[in-house]
Amino acid sequence: VNNDVEKMVRYLKDNKYIDEATSGVLPRGIIASEISECNEILLTEIVLADFFLDLSQEEIVATLAAFIEEKTNEDITFDTLDVPDSVKQVLSNINYIADDFGGYEYNSGIDIGTDWNLYLSFIGPAYDWACGKSVKEIYTKYAEVYEGTFIRNILRIANILENIKNIGEMIGNADLLKKLENIETL
Repeated sequence: VNNDVEKMVRYLKDNKYIDEATSGVLPRGIIASEISECNEILLTEIVLADFFLDLSQEEIVATLAAFIEEKTNEDITFDTLDVPDSVKQVLSNINYIADDFGGYEYNSGIDIGTDWNLYLSFIGPAYDWACGKSVKEIYTKYAEVYEGTFIRNILRIANILENIKNIGEMIGNADLLKKLENIETL
């Protein structure tokens, strides 16, 4: 167990979440500690890389839906997603980061069950919802979306957005805060 902790600390030091010399928590680590609904490292990296600044609010909601694991029988790929290409490009970039960090974690011998996957099945429904489509339209278009899980998933996205707003305030990112202004009304 002690060896596992050492591996995790090394991983966090190597990725600039913990200071190499002092073992103090660095800004990335503080940001990650503010995230509760999804992969903390992945969301930290995409916020700090300003991935959301070139997206509309609706596209941000769709992108965050990739963190929501939804069990469906549909075989969805980036190509078959019914969302703008800008969302597909950001998801591709996020997937690259996830592969990089997840591979590093795996190669470090850390086995703590970190979820580095992106989930595509709720992206379409979340995007349509953010664009103002009715629940009935969404349920008709996505037959495997169920009311209880739909509501739960939208609430999770709202929580992730709240995490991102807190991070934006913490790091003083006025552009991000402006981008997220009143997004909850969607």
